Amino acid sequence: MAHLTRLASLWAALQVFVAAADAATSKSAKCHAPKVDTKCHSEVMYAMLDGFAKHPEHYIGLTTKSNYRDFQAYFWNLGMHDCPRPCMAQEEACVKFDEKYPCMQDVMWAAYHGIVENPEWYPELRTGLPLKDFALVLYTHGQPGCPRPCDEGEPEGHFVPYNPKVNPEDEDEDKESPKSKSDKRKIADDDEEDATSAAEPKQIQRLKSLLRFEHASKTVQKLQMYKDDCARPGVLWTPAMSDTFVRSLKSSNECRFHCRKYDGAGYYLYYASLGICHCAVYGATKQEVADVNNLAGRVDCGEDWEKVNKETAKLVEAVDSGCFKMNVGYGPAVGEPIPTKVKDAVECQEKLRSSGMAAAQHFVFYPLDSTCRIVAPGAPEMRVPDIISGPKTCEAQQIQIAMKADFRQMAHTATTRRLVWFIGVPSGVMMVLLIVGGAIFSVQKRIRRSTARDYFFKSRGEDMDLSMGLDLDDCIEE
Repeated sequence: MAHLTRLASLWAALQVFVAAADAATSKSAKCHAPKVDTKCHSEVMYAMLDGFAKHPEHYIGLTTKSNYRDFQAYFWNLGMHDCPRPCMAQEEACVKFDEKYPCMQDVMWAAYHGIVENPEWYPELRTGLPLKDFALVLYTHGQPGCPRPCDEGEPEGHFVPYNPKVNPEDEDEDKESPKSKSDKRKIADDDEEDATSAAEPKQIQRLKSLLRFEHASKTVQKLQMYKDDCARPGVLWTPAMSDTFVRSLKSSNECRFHCRKYDGAGYYLYYASLGICHCAVYGATKQEVADVNNLAGRVDCGEDWEKVNKETAKLVEAVDSGCFKMNVGYGPAVGEPIPTKVKDAVECQEKLRSSGMAAAQHFVFYPLDSTCRIVAPGAPEMRVPDIISGPKTCEAQQIQIAMKADFRQMAHTATTRRLVWFIGVPSGVMMVLLIVGGAIFSVQKRIRRSTARDYFFKSRGEDMDLSMGLDLDDCIEE
């Protein structure tokens, strides 16, 4: 029994040794690009065209600047999709790129026809690039008969043997130019400045942020053909709408006008390095990303929404008024119909009104796949990211808003009335009393004056009668 146990342990150790040897052999196996009909090729193309744009968190270490070889190396390191080891930058012998280049006809066709008719075949390219760029992409994609074109200044036939013990990144650092090293030192100095910026006044921090934005804007101008005053680097909105993806656009301007065609699209998202364009629903969540290749902005760009897209204008009004809510949904409930496909949240609301379910009062729209859900009565409200929900009619919402406004007006009127009662009425009574008192005082004064005058004249009359009587008697006596 002990012998059997010892044999089993030896067999297990032998299997581990064989697996390690196979891994080491695979690490040093000859490199090559996957063929067009292989699973590796289809997975790499999907990741470049759609997968990374939708879920960049699934591709750790890759960016919008990553090429076909980078995605192939990513899958090869993880042992996914049977991807072979990609060739390093100068692992294979190069061929001088001139009119005698072996697959020049394929390069010419790709540059003048393929990129126009099937841009999805060349994720790293766009129209107007040099022919040598097309030759390099055809080589990395495994195009038959297309060898590696020599780098600038590289002699024909030159190659660097692959050494799995050397980290290619370290090797690249050793070969980097003095200019790149000075740039790294400059970046390190910038990091030190950022570390000490916390103690700086806010005015200086704002100035530095403006200078960084100006630098990013200049970088953006180099990335795309036309300047776009409405796009901002390092910004995007989520979620992206389904069926709005397009590639090989020259600038974010073209992406903006592309998104104006889609009902409900409020923002445009442009990946400058690959020419990829997505559209995001109005009301989506804004995010900051550390990559100036991400250019995004509002679709309207300051114009009237009615002129941009009339259907989107309805959504804008509903979201701005608070009728439609972003990232607010409802839990599951019994008796709901099967979700259906619609073009936007406005159409989802119309579907709720025409559903015939009198008890249903809310809808939920999913921009990621354009599905509309009619919420059954009794479903609990909850926070759900990347969705839009709303009531059966926005008029009810407007009535509530009007009622709130009327209530505020009534409260204001009631307050005014209280002020009138507490301040105006006593003041009015006092004024009336003052006026009445003044009138009575004036009448009494006039009466006293009249009485005094009458008494004065009456007394004067008696005195005159007496004096006249004395004189007459004297005359009679004499």
